Amino acid sequence: MSKTALLFGIHMHQPVDNFDWVIEHAIEVCYKPFFEVMSRYPSFRFSLHCSGWLMEQIQLRDAQLYRLIQQLSQGGSIEFFSAGYYEPILSVIPSQDRIAQIEKLNRSISESFGQTPKGLWLTERVWESSLITDLHRSKIEYTVMDDYHFQCAGFDEEVLDGYYMSEEGGKRLGIFPISKKLRYALPFQSVEKALNVIKSYNRLESSAAIIFDDAEKFGMWPGTHEWVYTKGWLEKFVQAVLSDETIETLHFGEYFKHAKPRGIAYVPNVSYYEMGEWSLNADDARRLER
Repeated sequence: MSKTALLFGIHMHQPVDNFDWVIEHAIEVCYKPFFEVMSRYPSFRFSLHCSGWLMEQIQLRDAQLYRLIQQLSQGGSIEFFSAGYYEPILSVIPSQDRIAQIEKLNRSISESFGQTPKGLWLTERVWESSLITDLHRSKIEYTVMDDYHFQCAGFDEEVLDGYYMSEEGGKRLGIFPISKKLRYALPFQSVEKALNVIKSYNRLESSAAIIFDDAEKFGMWPGTHEWVYTKGWLEKFVQAVLSDETIETLHFGEYFKHAKPRGIAYVPNVSYYEMGEWSLNADDARRLER
């Protein structure tokens, strides 16, 4: 029986020097309850990107949560993703600064959690192929972006169930398409419907359902704390995934190592759809809205 690989990742960040009460609120209603649930299910593998500044704040403000993340990492539950330490949009800063920020976060993750990241979270999913050379120099092997990025290059949704390879100047990088269907399903739909979306990606033997999204959706967005934790959505979801024989949770790195790429993709300079909308001038935005 073929299994669908669930590649589940979360991204955690707060703006540098955000208000103290915002950080403390985020820890209380989102970050801490998330990792408390995940600590009860160490066989559920997932990936994590946390900006360096936010991890500093977690270590400073909640030592128990920090130790919990360390324990999950040491036990093999978490795969860490890198990025710029202070969460810059990489394409708008100089090459030497990109490399310095990625390597700073890599060192921090290695020293605190004993991992050397091979994957990178693409801040605001702003992609330019010129990044590939610097990511290669920073020992990054793969990154994630929206399926919309691939659709802008002419790929149909049906073939976005695995990773592709891209290159710049002969330097290679794996690129994973994040599923829009999953982003809209987790955690907003019922557990049963969420599992059905995951299973819809069972096209080939090595198919993957790919999600990498804001952790704040799991408790910090309006109304989500009650749904995700008080009513138990996250725990029920994790239990359902682990008990389903047709779904297997994997780290992106595991999948990248063992599954073949779907092909080659050259993706244009693009971000997620809403960012494209927000960056339009006023007249074009009104035309798009109409």
